[in-house]
Amino acid sequence: GTTWNSSFSAVEGGNNVIVRATDVAGNTHDAAAFAFTLDTTIATAGVALTTDTGVAGDGVTSQAALTFSAPDADATRVITVDGK
Repeated sequence: GTTWNSSFSAVEGGNNVIVRATDVAGNTHDAAAFAFTLDTTIATAGVALTTDTGVAGDGVTSQAALTFSAPDADATRVITVDGK
């Protein structure tokens, strides 16, 4: 068989690729389809004091608990404290 290659630039969001082979005699094979979503937007992570026991918004608390959030369930989370 012969190998054939092609490329295209996917767009942000949904993409559908359809491939159909036709030989020199005009015989056409059934199309093969592939759908995918390109997502290049990074999820925004959040961190906040779980309970602010001091003056609201001053970042001082007697409770050592933080709440972390990331809107994308598939996002990888890496948490460091004092660079460790």
